[in-house]
Amino acid sequence: MSRSVQDCQRELYVIAQLLGYPDEAWHAGLPELAQVASELEDGDAYHAVRALLDEALVTDRIDFESRYVDAFDFGKTTSLHLTSRGRDDVSQQRASLLAYSMYFKESGFDAGEETPDYLPALVELASAVDPAEAALVLGGCRADLTLLIQALDEAGLTAYAGLARRVMTIAREIEQEVAA
Repeated sequence: MSRSVQDCQRELYVIAQLLGYPDEAWHAGLPELAQVASELEDGDAYHAVRALLDEALVTDRIDFESRYVDAFDFGKTTSLHLTSRGRDDVSQQRASLLAYSMYFKESGFDAGEETPDYLPALVELASAVDPAEAALVLGGCRADLTLLIQALDEAGLTAYAGLARRVMTIAREIEQEVAA
């Protein structure tokens, strides 16, 4: 791996913040996230993060928030709650939610007000735990994340799809580092 795990986890933190709900505090934090993005050593990482930052900076705050709500709160296939798609029955969804909740419990973190399958919370968790745990968390959501990326692409949410792809890339990088 050419980057350190710490660099990967710094990028995960930025991605987690960018995937979060774009309220007033989120918008106020954009300059800080832009500064951190400028320090990312990986060019692909920088471009993926910049794509959403640039979109947020040129779009009216209320319009940006409205698009986010339409995409992630009302879009069943594009929901950031990973267990909302790809489950044939409720028992499968419950089992997946339980698995996600165990990541938080075993790490001593709390998902806050969100359910434990909320992608920004999972990505932020992976940014804060040791590399082996980060690999476990990110590896555990690979199948759900793959479905989300496909849905984001189909919905034309390319900046968000780019961020989700970065999470997949980082997962592989951390997994390789842990296996080494």
